[in-house]
Amino acid sequence: MDEQLRQLERLLAADPNLENAAKLYLAYTRTGQDFETIREAGTISEGLLEQLMVQELIPIDEDFFQDTETCENILSRAETLVEESANDSAAQAWSNTEEENEIIIAYFGDAVAINGNLLRGGDGELIHLSEEEYQKQVEIPEDFRLTSGGGRVPCVEEEISAEHIVSIIAEEMEVSPNIVEECLQKGDRSRGGHPPFLGKEQSELYTEVSGETEKYKRDPLFSIYQAKSITELQEIVEGMLYDEFIGKDPRSGIDWDRIPHWGEETIRVDNLLRETNNWEGLLSWDTTVEDPIFLHFVMSHDGKRTIETSLSRESDLSKSDAEETPD
Repeated sequence: MDEQLRQLERLLAADPNLENAAKLYLAYTRTGQDFETIREAGTISEGLLEQLMVQELIPIDEDFFQDTETCENILSRAETLVEESANDSAAQAWSNTEEENEIIIAYFGDAVAINGNLLRGGDGELIHLSEEEYQKQVEIPEDFRLTSGGGRVPCVEEEISAEHIVSIIAEEMEVSPNIVEECLQKGDRSRGGHPPFLGKEQSELYTEVSGETEKYKRDPLFSIYQAKSITELQEIVEGMLYDEFIGKDPRSGIDWDRIPHWGEETIRVDNLLRETNNWEGLLSWDTTVEDPIFLHFVMSHDGKRTIETSLSRESDLSKSDAEETPD
């Protein structure tokens, strides 16, 4: 047996590969030597012993394997991967919406999602998109406006599948899932005395992440700001329904600074709308007379008062006194 060992030792020294190392290790164990004895002898380098365990050619010695570079790399990758996966999950959840006229963008770490669709992963990589396609996806349509509904998400806990993490690392590092689990379940020493990264029989991992969201709503008044003439503005305003925006007169939210201007007549229309903006009712634009254009506004408040205001191209803004009307 001694001569056989000597031959195997010479073979390994001449060609230090895994196959020769495995043969020599097996021969040593047949003589009753344990792992620590074989390791201290130094005939098989620690690097080869590590690789023999990684390839599952010899049994894993836990005390030795926990401190190997392989285990450190697996543990480091697991910590990063869990955070990336948590950011992916949080971005999708916090950007989800069932409203057709709403856009929500969520940013968690490097992950970016819009309305529940992940565009950029937690690793910073785009999901089946080119950079140009990504930029188009995150471009907000001009008829949407930023609301106050978004903001900072200080801390959320995400649940990640342990099997998912193990399978990704095993594929990336070309090792078996058993090796990955061995490192994560026995990784307390490399983590400064903390509990193992993954407990035995543990199927889920939990971590906390933070991010922020942006919420955009379709602007019901956008078409007003795109009007190209007084006639077009008239048609748009008349087409607005009182209950279209949950019982609120949409005209009350008009941003007057965004109303287009087509000359002096528009300034007068602007003034007319400003003056009557706090009233509820109907807006009627009479353009049957082409020259001059004649605009007539009738609005009631609480069914008790009526204001009539007229405006023409050639006259100044005028307003009749308010009159009481029957309930």
